[in-house]
Amino acid sequence: MEQLHYYYQVVEKAITKIGLDPTACRKKPGQWSLTKGQIPIWIDVFYLEREKNIYFQVAAPIMKIPQDNAGRLAMDLLQLNNQLFGVAFTANKGHIYLKTLRETEGLDISEANAMILRIGNYADQYDNELKKRYPEWHQATFDSSQINPN
Repeated sequence: MEQLHYYYQVVEKAITKIGLDPTACRKKPGQWSLTKGQIPIWIDVFYLEREKNIYFQVAAPIMKIPQDNAGRLAMDLLQLNNQLFGVAFTANKGHIYLKTLRETEGLDISEANAMILRIGNYADQYDNELKKRYPEWHQATFDSSQINPN
């Protein structure tokens, strides 16, 4: 799909703008991984058949959902979501992620770059804040397939 490859190039140029080598960050076509602080940042460009559309997603794994404080954590994350711009905390398969997702139509290098940096900066900030609030927090093993919808 020609459009898909065009947006791969947009993302690779956005990664280059950050100062990283997109080839070194590429896991496979349409998927890249980089880090901010100690947090992995996953970037995906994918076609979603049920929507008949191409999407750009940036996500960062934050923490496992604590068994004892899941309700308190959910309220904290909802309140934090209200302070965030263009991103949100989400839960999937027992883990908390910070994520942004949009259709690729009209996506340019500057916007892709801003979305990647925003996820990285917020993830780095709130990772530390949530560690303090939830001492039982621990870094879990994450796999980018845990968040990718395809």
